[in-house]
This record gives sequence, structure tokens and C-alpha cells, in this order.
Amino acid sequence: MMTRFAPTPDLTLIFDLDVETAIRRMTSSRNDEPNRLELRENLVAVKAAFDAMVYAEIVRIDASLDPDSVFKKVLTSVQPTLGLRGIKIDL
Repeated sequence: MMTRFAPTPDLTLIFDLDVETAIRRMTSSRNDEPNRLELRENLVAVKAAFDAMVYAEIVRIDASLDPDSVFKKVLTSVQPTLGLRGIKIDL
């Protein structure tokens, strides 16, 4: 997906999380109200937009998993792209 203003990325990670879990995480981790960008209706629209994206360079990561599992999936996802650049990571 080449655009007029930016080249196609080598890799795009989308951290996929259902809206209710996202809201629960936001509200349980702080003592204030969600800002206007964090309101349910906005999160639903943003999730729908990301869900509609279908490009070869997109890898979706299940963000509902525990942090260690998410991290491992990120490493596994970026390893091939980094390898093309001569960067090696140990899994």
C-alpha cells in the first residue's frame, strides 16, 4: 500500500483487543474518566476501521493475551523483517 505521503511499511503490527476489555483496562488502571477519544462509541469506530484494514504487511496481535505471550508474538512477528535487515534476535 503505497501512499502519496509515505512509503509502504515493511511491517505493521495491530494489537487487537475487544472494546469492552479495552475500556475495562483503561478504567481499572487509573482514577479518572475516559477522555473523548476513549469513549465506547469512538473505540468501536476505531476498531472497525482497523479490522477493515487488509494489507500484506499487517500482522494482528491478540492483545487479550497475557503480556509475556503478547511480547513473544511481537518478537516472532518482527523477526523475519529484522532478519532481512541483518538484525538477529533470539527468541
